[in-house]
Amino acid sequence: MLSLFVLTPSTASASTRGRKQRPLTRAELKKAEARLAEMGYEPGRVDGVINDDTRKALIVFQKWEDRKITGQLNRSEFEAIMSADAPRARDSGYRHAEVD
Repeated sequence: MLSLFVLTPSTASASTRGRKQRPLTRAELKKAEARLAEMGYEPGRVDGVINDDTRKALIVFQKWEDRKITGQLNRSEFEAIMSADAPRARDSGYRHAEVD
């Protein structure tokens, strides 16, 4: 008797479901801080250390980009920061954008 099994790839294997994302490196943290500073979010010192200033800048970024407000810098937020454009005032005549 001959049996034939057909295996099809799935979008996520059982071994990768629920797996945590790789944490950001210090170099990536510095890149994110530098990008936040470049866009005007004022994350404080660009040193790869997440402090209160970095968290505040991240929260403002998350509000402006209409993202879930967590204040946490994970891989998803890193990618969003790296691909974001600097905020622009919605009304002409202003050089800044305000986020409540």
